[in-house]
Amino acid sequence: MSSSFLVPLRQRLADLGADGVVLAFSGGVDSAVLLAALVQAVPADQCLAVFFAGPSQTQAELDFATNLAANFGVELEIQSSDALLTDPHLRRNPQDRCYWCKRSLFATLKETALSRGFRHVLDGTNADDAGHFRPGQQALSELGILSPLKEFGMTKRDVRELAQEICPQVADKPAAPCLATRFDYGTLLTAEAFRAVEECEEALRTWGIHPVRLRVQGDLARLEVPQTLFSLVLQRQFDILALLKQHHFRFVTLDLEGLRSGCYDN
Repeated sequence: MSSSFLVPLRQRLADLGADGVVLAFSGGVDSAVLLAALVQAVPADQCLAVFFAGPSQTQAELDFATNLAANFGVELEIQSSDALLTDPHLRRNPQDRCYWCKRSLFATLKETALSRGFRHVLDGTNADDAGHFRPGQQALSELGILSPLKEFGMTKRDVRELAQEICPQVADKPAAPCLATRFDYGTLLTAEAFRAVEECEEALRTWGIHPVRLRVQGDLARLEVPQTLFSLVLQRQFDILALLKQHHFRFVTLDLEGLRSGCYDN
């Protein structure tokens, strides 16, 4: 069924590409599928992929995105932003954090497009995102950012199915939301806290505990993993305790609801 999206999606991208396009590229399944379709429809000199690098993005995600863009032969520009640590409002991790963060990033991206003589800026929002708390979507709408996957009504399942055909490297890739989502609203964000979460989650992955979210609530670390991994977590409980205590967490819990998106929004 998802293959039926490919022809109209490529045509839409070809039309946009005539005026030049810049794609916000995270290396996740949505933006990767969009990039894969883009290279089939638009000449290389008419498109640019941009990765937003900052304290809330992991080195592993940057490396993956860099390699994937290289495989597609697409120019990747890495734009750095430390607004989550330097902007006093964002650093307090307010509930509208995503709105202000995306507004800042995509406003800069529009300037990048303008400097290249490109008209359009794209992102990988899909149709399912409309059903969740996504304050960043308002910022994209205000800035006129285009979301072709959403335009065609493609759900996350549709995108993953299409990935099997045109970008199999990401078809089963778990979501990797920004590290700021690991902290409860109102928590002061710091570089040290971001790095602690990144290092702990990376260690858990090496033990086969993946996907995983390490949610931080003061000195308590709450692990969210799929319920199918509960037994593995318990098998490695002493390793996990040693790891997290080393990063100065006083309490460690396993969330019995399992892994879920937007836990702080419910």
